[in-house]
Amino acid sequence: MKRAIWKVAPFGDFRFRGTHSSQLILGLDTTDYTQLREQIKFEFRTKDWVNIEQIDQFVASDRTDYHTGQHRRHVLIPMEESGEIEIADGTRKKKKTYPPGTRLRFR
Repeated sequence: MKRAIWKVAPFGDFRFRGTHSSQLILGLDTTDYTQLREQIKFEFRTKDWVNIEQIDQFVASDRTDYHTGQHRRHVLIPMEESGEIEIADGTRKKKKTYPPGTRLRFR
């Protein structure tokens, strides 16, 4: 549902008001993912290692206004680049990818 809502505005002139953030602008690449980043960090801050599937489920839930096609590219990759997350050895083959079974730890 959330993925469909994000695709509704091909000209970027519609607005979606989520329940967890201020307005999210649809159809434009200027979306600020700071809110999602903070939500993910807060949700998994006290956990040790978490599976990517747990993060996917959280993002897909009603607790965020985003869909699962957004958090890897716009949140996890920048966090990995800045050293805010650690990836468990042997849980993936290529950096900046998060295949099933990837385990992450938030620093």
